[in-house]
Amino acid sequence: MFSATQSITPLKDFSSDLEIRKTKRPQNIEAKPACWSQNLIADLAHEKLDELTQNIYQRKGFTLIRKTSHENVSTLTFHAEKNPNYSLMISTGCQTESISIATVKHHCDQTAQASESAFITQSNFSSGALDYCARKPVTLISNRELLSLIVKLDSSSQSELLALATS
Repeated sequence: MFSATQSITPLKDFSSDLEIRKTKRPQNIEAKPACWSQNLIADLAHEKLDELTQNIYQRKGFTLIRKTSHENVSTLTFHAEKNPNYSLMISTGCQTESISIATVKHHCDQTAQASESAFITQSNFSSGALDYCARKPVTLISNRELLSLIVKLDSSSQSELLALATS
């Protein structure tokens, strides 16, 4: 049994404990994601999206020969390591809203000489852009398809790309 004369922890100790629990945690502490997700891709900065794209295609046997940037769109030109005459032009669009038909038309105009072309975005494409590209030799890759490309890589490559994207 507990008697009234036994020592009890003073209330001020409890109050200091409550103050500690109410203290806000620093906002700049962020845990790095442990795996790839569409949300992670959607949150990438433009430079990181470019780096990610470059690394994915280098792992597929392409060499980057040129990169140009204009506003929120970059164009990366690759040559196949096994066939230097084969060129791949990829535009990356870093936008939160859907990529418009005008942006995709501009990409198609630039990539007329390429053997193959693709447009990668961390968001989606407008219905007009999808309709326009249905008749063009361009592959549209939204964040969902980009995630699918990453998941098809071996686990060590996925981890390396994740470290690159979150650094």
